[in-house]
Amino acid sequence: GEHTASRDLGSFFVGPSNRLAAGFARQAVAEPGAWHPLVFYGGPGTGKTHLLQGIVNDYRRRYPARRAIYTRSERFAKHFSQALKARQLAKFHAHYRGASLLVLDDLDRLAGKTKSETELTHVLDHFLHQERDLQVVVACRCSPKSIPQLKRGLEGRLMGGQLVPLSAPDRETRCQVLRAACMQRGLTLSEEVEDYLSTRVEFSVQELIAAAAQLQAHRDHAGARLDLAGTRRVLADLINARQEPASIEALAQFIALETGVTLEAIRSRSRQASVIRARALAVGLIRTLTPLTLREVGAYFGGRAPNSVHGAQAQAREIRQGDPRAKDLWERAERRFRSDLAETV
Repeated sequence: GEHTASRDLGSFFVGPSNRLAAGFARQAVAEPGAWHPLVFYGGPGTGKTHLLQGIVNDYRRRYPARRAIYTRSERFAKHFSQALKARQLAKFHAHYRGASLLVLDDLDRLAGKTKSETELTHVLDHFLHQERDLQVVVACRCSPKSIPQLKRGLEGRLMGGQLVPLSAPDRETRCQVLRAACMQRGLTLSEEVEDYLSTRVEFSVQELIAAAAQLQAHRDHAGARLDLAGTRRVLADLINARQEPASIEALAQFIALETGVTLEAIRSRSRQASVIRARALAVGLIRTLTPLTLREVGAYFGGRAPNSVHGAQAQAREIRQGDPRAKDLWERAERRFRSDLAETV
């Protein structure tokens, strides 16, 4: 397994957006196997890795005689392919199937690696058929049924477990985290700066703590003024680094996750109202944040004609104007994804 830093569940900041997930995580340690497999899913910055590493570390402290493995899916795939080449599958099986707790992060990265997916399905079956209190925990960016190219067998095993969504910390939680981190460092931020950091920039909990540390360092060593302009300058790298490049897949996946409509449905020919709405928002965002042509976007959405894509784009504009939630969703996407298009606004 991989190194899991020193994170534990006690240091996982619990707010309204992740209370349910924190409860399931604690139960995985207190009553292993009660929910099995346990599948946490949510976008970047929602705390999945902290939660998984916390489960492993708390479990190891509680059951020192049992073996717990934490690994990322790329590492699992690499380990499997090496075992296959070296004809050491028995050793590979003994390693994974002999554990009492198996925690697998970034599961979506396994999609499309057919042999590794089949192998993980066998490992899950082994755990599921044991009578002992074994536990498997996985994390992925979206619900297993929305992961493109995931084999049906593996998808079925995961969907048969307990699915726990994680969403980005809400404004209230971000505000609490920021205040606590600043109090610890003797920092006082103006209301304007506090509002900017907890509302305008969608930092994760870890990023807010890092932001407070950077602001303290600049105040102490460089005598930086922590007004809004100064704060933005000090945190420019942190603000830019948290943005993902805007790609057609990432934006469609973001809309799927936020609207609860599967990626498969969004890309299909479905005429269901909720699907049409989600598809229009996805098309509108993709056309705004990527340089893709109407034809290229149409090809991704089930071979739609350029005029149909143009229509969806116009519909996205109407939805944003008429629905405050859609407007909020759009603004969050614009903050989260870095567009490589020249600023045209």
